[in-house]
Amino acid sequence: MAGRLLFVILMSLLPPTLTVNPPVITETDSVTLHCQTPPSVSVSQCYFYTLSGGTVRLFPCLKTLTGTELLQMSQQSSPAEVQVKCFYTVKHGGINSPESNVSSIIIQTPLPPTLTVNPPVITETDSVTLHCQTPPSVSVSQCNFYTLSGRIVRLFPCLKTLTGTELLQMSQQSSPAEVQVKCFYTVKYGGSTSPHSDTSSITIHNTLENESSTTQSIAPSKGTTGWTVVMSKNTRSSSSSSPTPVKAASAEIWKFVAVVAGCGVTVGVSLLVSAILCNNRRAGPDEVKRQDSKVENSDTYHMYCTIPEEPAASDLMMGKMYSTVQSH
Repeated sequence: MAGRLLFVILMSLLPPTLTVNPPVITETDSVTLHCQTPPSVSVSQCYFYTLSGGTVRLFPCLKTLTGTELLQMSQQSSPAEVQVKCFYTVKHGGINSPESNVSSIIIQTPLPPTLTVNPPVITETDSVTLHCQTPPSVSVSQCNFYTLSGRIVRLFPCLKTLTGTELLQMSQQSSPAEVQVKCFYTVKYGGSTSPHSDTSSITIHNTLENESSTTQSIAPSKGTTGWTVVMSKNTRSSSSSSPTPVKAASAEIWKFVAVVAGCGVTVGVSLLVSAILCNNRRAGPDEVKRQDSKVENSDTYHMYCTIPEEPAASDLMMGKMYSTVQSH
């Protein structure tokens, strides 16, 4: 008789209705499960379980879970479709109701962050700013950065400034180098991690090499050697007559020869002749006149010897050489 009465009670119990809102979420989003029981029944508690996981969980009949928690219940990983059912227990007698309909929640993979670097080209002593930009709808607890060569994950603020030297240490490289960086974030509630960002590259130049290339850019043009020749001519007013043109020219020529001796015998002879002709033109009647006041003149000449990279054999035999003496 008692068994028949229990059977009648079971048959009279209506199953609950399970609703989920929203039906599509990410791991970091939340979903509300509502196991709606018949209003005529006094319910003590509700139970939920996933079809793939099979573990029954005792929850309030209105329960909010994150995508990560649902994945753990269903023993799945995103992206996934989690199918859920529920039932309730009658308050007096402890009888379980029939199971509810199946409700599905689609759990998508969370959006990856976007990594930007500024500037993308630096030296070891310069700094670069890394910005791991997370989706605005996600509550983030921390950001993680790593280099493809180093593979060591570093916990940093999502906006982080590093020097070139620090990046090289992270990547286990030496300059010059191209450091490739990625980032991902950790969700504040649930502790799940996002997909990784795209790769961003920072080119790091060697500081010394950069300075050396700047110095070399102002070096003389190839194949040309220049000297600055100072030929002094001093004329002072005195009671005696001025030095003769011959003596003045002689002094200037010997100073000239001392400077250009490094050009070689052939070049030196050519320049010596040029100096004599130059001084002969400069010497004249005006040189022997008295000066009313003390004047010291210094004439500066710039001399350039142009040496071909691969001189022809015929030119070497003829002893050809060109010199230019310009007066300033």
